[in-house]
Amino acid sequence: MPLIPKRPARPRDDGQGLFRLEPGHVPAVVGQLVRAFADDPIWTAVFPEPGERARRSRPLFAFMLRLGIMKGEAWAPSERLEGAAVWLPERHADPGGLAALRCGALAIPFHVGLARLRRFGALGKAIARIRKEHAPAGYRYLAMLGIAPEHQRRGLGSTLLRPMLARSDRKGTPVWLETETEANVELYRKHGFKVAAEFEVSELALKMWAMLRPPMDPGR
Repeated sequence: MPLIPKRPARPRDDGQGLFRLEPGHVPAVVGQLVRAFADDPIWTAVFPEPGERARRSRPLFAFMLRLGIMKGEAWAPSERLEGAAVWLPERHADPGGLAALRCGALAIPFHVGLARLRRFGALGKAIARIRKEHAPAGYRYLAMLGIAPEHQRRGLGSTLLRPMLARSDRKGTPVWLETETEANVELYRKHGFKVAAEFEVSELALKMWAMLRPPMDPGR
């Protein structure tokens, strides 16, 4: 008897308007993220060839989504899966070992290529140095947030942020992120983040901002 492919489960509503992603949603959300980050400074620096960017970046977005689902949380703003945010505890902010393998790390070099992987390596080293110097212990990491272009400027980024930041406030947990887009700095400032460091990734000719949001009084 032939096997019937299992349909993805419906995302679970967290009670605050967000929908939790599960493994079956990864392919659809990857497509949204590829388009969301099509002109992003990191992705254009690592994949300068426009014709290859979408194809080669897919395994990396899939890896991040699987890591969030497995070791942290991955949320969409609604069941329409317009984009996603990936949140990780500090101990999984730099994934490695068995968890990375289970999320598809072994296949990444074959899809990305060694030269491009070295560019990501330079980025990773720069970020690790900044975290060591500026990040507090026990932070929650906003590893990725992206909304497909046709759904942008509708407040969906803030929709993804608010419930998770409120939860971090209730638990007294600081939140850390890095962004390579100056316009995003102002967005995150509106949500209580402050610039912890500005730094350059010289190998990519890339400027970045590390941002920290200390826990706030939930009663504010």
